[in-house]
Amino acid sequence: MTFLFPVTELMSNIQEEKRDEIELQKLKLSQFEKELELINAKKGLADISQVSETKESSSLTDNLECLIRSESFDNSCPR
Repeated sequence: MTFLFPVTELMSNIQEEKRDEIELQKLKLSQFEKELELINAKKGLADISQVSETKESSSLTDNLECLIRSESFDNSCPR
């Protein structure tokens, strides 16, 4: 009977350690998920910014072309 108690206690300790390991892994997974969300959000902002810059650049080019046409008396540009 004296053997049974230490073995039971040992098993209990091992189970507790495993639970702690699982909790730690869950926390790490949660942290990775949050980091991934942050990376995706930053990438989304960068993509939006890039699209905006492209549109602005295109708009500037269009405006410049219209200005050049207006100098040559071409009235095809909107006012």
